[in-house]
Amino acid sequence: MQKSYQIKVYGRVQGVGFRWFAQNLAQECHIVGWVQNENDGTVDMKIQGDAVDMINFLEKVKRGPGPYSHVEKIVKQPIASFDSNNFAIR
Repeated sequence: MQKSYQIKVYGRVQGVGFRWFAQNLAQECHIVGWVQNENDGTVDMKIQGDAVDMINFLEKVKRGPGPYSHVEKIVKQPIASFDSNNFAIR
C-alpha cells in the first residue's frame, strides 16, 4: 500500500550531507519524492512509497548521515499521492 508524507526534519541537518544521504537512502528503500533545505535550518521532504519501505526509510533517516549530524525530531504529515519516479535534491 502506497503512503505519501510531508516530512520536516529538525536538528543539525544542514551542511552535513543530509540531502545526499536522504537521496541515496530513498533510492535504496524504493522511495520517490524530493528533499530540500529550509531557511529555518530544517530539511523538508515530500516522500512516497510502500508502507514497509517507508518505515525502513524513516528509521534510517532518524540516525542521520554520520557523526556530524543530529536528528532531534521528525514531523510526519500524511499528504495526497503525487506523481514522481525518482528522488530529487532541490
